[in-house]
Amino acid sequence: MKKSFLVMFMVGVLAFAAAPKAKAIENPFREGTFLLNVQMGFVPGVGLNVSGDYVLENGWWKGHFTVGGYAGFEVWERKHLEVGDYTNTNFAFMPRATYGLNITDAFEVHAGVMTGFAVRSYNAIYDTDVVFCGGPFVGCKFFFTDGVGLTAEMAYCGDLAPLLNAGLTFKF
Repeated sequence: MKKSFLVMFMVGVLAFAAAPKAKAIENPFREGTFLLNVQMGFVPGVGLNVSGDYVLENGWWKGHFTVGGYAGFEVWERKHLEVGDYTNTNFAFMPRATYGLNITDAFEVHAGVMTGFAVRSYNAIYDTDVVFCGGPFVGCKFFFTDGVGLTAEMAYCGDLAPLLNAGLTFKF
């Protein structure tokens, strides 16, 4: 957890350090733009997640502010000495808020927070519960066309959502 937080902090520092050096560029994310992210998640298990971001404000300190949501699914196996091995399955649903900093017309870095609920189940001990989850995330997007790009994010939500996520972003 300490390493994850340290990496997220370092990415944030680098993003803000690069901001004064960024040239005045046209913000590619105007108000009303919708960004759809489809990602594979890794660590501690494997999953699939979808998130969407709606641009509320453009041009705020060389960037944009978005609100949106996250829905994800993750499966991973857990070793437990007393109960034995079991599979952990999580479904997480969280609203999120993001600030994105435009480095170039095609590349941006972002940081934000998401919070919500996860449905967690363990198949070997037949236990299902709903738990509160949430935490910070950092990431980046690189658009190779006007409407399609690559995205990567690192989020900390305990073991309720994948730590590392990578996939595609679609701009509408």
